[in-house]
Amino acid sequence: EPTNHLDGAAIDWLANYLRELGQSGGSVKDANTTVLVSHDSNLLEVACDRVLEIRGGRLHTYTGGWRYFLREREERRRQLLAEMQSRAEEMAKLEDFIRRFGAKATKASQAQSRQKQLDKLRAEQAEMVEPVNYGIGPGDTKKQSLRLPNAPRGHREILKLRGAEVGWPGASALMAGVDLTIERGQRVVVLGPNGAGKSTLLRALAGNP
Repeated sequence: EPTNHLDGAAIDWLANYLRELGQSGGSVKDANTTVLVSHDSNLLEVACDRVLEIRGGRLHTYTGGWRYFLREREERRRQLLAEMQSRAEEMAKLEDFIRRFGAKATKASQAQSRQKQLDKLRAEQAEMVEPVNYGIGPGDTKKQSLRLPNAPRGHREILKLRGAEVGWPGASALMAGVDLTIERGQRVVVLGPNGAGKSTLLRALAGNP
């Protein structure tokens, strides 16, 4: 759960960051895809623009935020119920025709044709029974598996600075002549007194002006 132990401000920051991460032209240079699993509806509403629901052994796709997903799921369920009701009425008419005229020689071919229509509708109706219950109850209880490809291996040198200056526009540089190389797998601690420029350095390394 990504929002465990986060306060409101931190959750807002995370939600906005994830949203920008998926947008081209945002503060993050390139658009990315993020798979987010969370019970925090507010986080899902802000951060997500697509919802995938696993229910009935199927994957249901909704293009929009969390609140859109809830509305659209109910609308799909309503439409499916109406379609099932219409099919049930049509099946009843076919069954009545077959029962009344199936034994008459003059109507036998028509009864056989309607029997084929009835068999097709029954098969389609059976496929619709399970999905019509989506949105009711806790969802699928059996374990689901998701296989993602391994991420490509990154460069050996993750970060490299030569003679860099760090500071704010229009002000004297907080540090100059910075030579720094960080390699894959290294963990770096930034030390210094208050005001030395630690946060400014990290912002600069993250690509923020």
